[in-house]
Amino acid sequence: MRKIIETEIGSDFSKQLYSMLVGEWNDMEAFESTKFGLSIPNPMVVVEHNQVIGGAAFTRYQKPDSNDVVIWLNALYIRPESRGQGIATDLIYACMVLQKDCMRLLMLLICTLKQAGI
Repeated sequence: MRKIIETEIGSDFSKQLYSMLVGEWNDMEAFESTKFGLSIPNPMVVVEHNQVIGGAAFTRYQKPDSNDVVIWLNALYIRPESRGQGIATDLIYACMVLQKDCMRLLMLLICTLKQAGI
């Protein structure tokens, strides 16, 4: 059974996710609950058979076209063997619902990079 859940910073699930993210991006910042004095949503994880197979983390940065500081989906990762099943799409949707319902925000910014061959 696969589920997408919000996880507390410092939990076993968030530690598993952070390890995956650092393995992919060695400059990954530690998870934070606030930045610039504003709250940040907890990480989201995709759990299958009680193991994290992916997840997403948030941060706060300036919106590109204004001085507003907004929530960004900072990192999203799905284990290679679990890709191609729509998990990342479901995860992004869950992140959008979380930020809308919990953070009462109307916008979630996402930066994407497409590498050659991916």
